[in-house]
Amino acid sequence: MTRSLQKAGLSFSDAYEIASRVRESLESFEDVSTEQVRSETASQLRSRYGLDVERGYSIAKRHPGWIQVRDSDGHAEWFSRNQHQRRLEICGLPQEVAEQLTQTIHNRLLKTHLSEINRGELRNHTVDVLRTEAGDEFAASYTAWHYFIRSGRPLIIMVGGTAGVGKSTVSAEISTRLNITRSQSTDMLREVMRTMVATQLMPELHQSSFEAWRALPNHHQFAEEVSRVIDGYHRQADLVEVAAEAVMQR
Repeated sequence: MTRSLQKAGLSFSDAYEIASRVRESLESFEDVSTEQVRSETASQLRSRYGLDVERGYSIAKRHPGWIQVRDSDGHAEWFSRNQHQRRLEICGLPQEVAEQLTQTIHNRLLKTHLSEINRGELRNHTVDVLRTEAGDEFAASYTAWHYFIRSGRPLIIMVGGTAGVGKSTVSAEISTRLNITRSQSTDMLREVMRTMVATQLMPELHQSSFEAWRALPNHHQFAEEVSRVIDGYHRQADLVEVAAEAVMQR
């Protein structure tokens, strides 16, 4: 009961007090129905806090935390705290802070006693809370990301670096944070190219990144080993770049 009263907009201490009063009022009854509990709770709320709070409790019982968010085209979906939290994390907020602010926004929506809200109003609520609790920078980031998503433009992020520097780790982190569902490793592209192109045609493709220089016909012209390694690396990267560009174009 305490939690349902909190959903109606009461603080924990106030909700606990009302729940205690309801229990004391009904403890003389041997059997108590759900309707009796709701009726007594509504009576206690009305006498202590007024009709608005009682109405909020009644709506919360009919629609327990369920709020529909409607787009401009008429499409509606239920407000999801998990999805909303992830959108806040995209702005750079830590998970704990994003979770807390999402809960704050959800509580604010419950206090309006509305079962439906349009997406523009939800965005305004979110921006207000972000600006107040996290600062203008995060509010601006949230707004910018919103307009980018609505633009329909593709998002392509390229993570570069040599072997072993952590490209896959960084890519996984970014994909999770930005909800990117497709990623492509250049290692996989290189393996596919190796199966399609014979060693005799492109020997540098069939070597490791650090050994590709050994397959170059003029590698002996470089006196320093560093120069030879760099040249071989660039040559192999140029070959894989063709496949990478094809993936991005697709």
